[in-house]
Amino acid sequence: MGNKIDIKKVSQVWNYFKKGRREVGVILGLFSIIITYSIKFNIDFTITQYLIFTGVFGVSCTFLGVFLAKKVDPEQARISPLSQDNIKCNLDFQQSLVYWYEGDKEKAIETMQKAIKRKRKWLR
Repeated sequence: MGNKIDIKKVSQVWNYFKKGRREVGVILGLFSIIITYSIKFNIDFTITQYLIFTGVFGVSCTFLGVFLAKKVDPEQARISPLSQDNIKCNLDFQQSLVYWYEGDKEKAIETMQKAIKRKRKWLR
């Protein structure tokens, strides 16, 4: 019983799969078309052929999810103004706590209000 399943790795692969799955709705449409045409034109696919297609689909979604998570999402977060403001607000909040612990209550409140003002502009 030396082999244990690494739950973190399994979870990471599952998340990659879900992300890739969301991005390839076109492939699902193609899968539906294959099934529809196989029924309409009386083409018999074996269970093995369906399983192979499903396996290839699963692996493709997972690899696409890895690509999107590592290449596309970090770029979007870097560019997005909302993401930038969220990061700045988190930094302001942390800085206000530092000011508070140092005893500078006015500076802490001023920094916190700056963060609140920045967040409010996104509520419109």
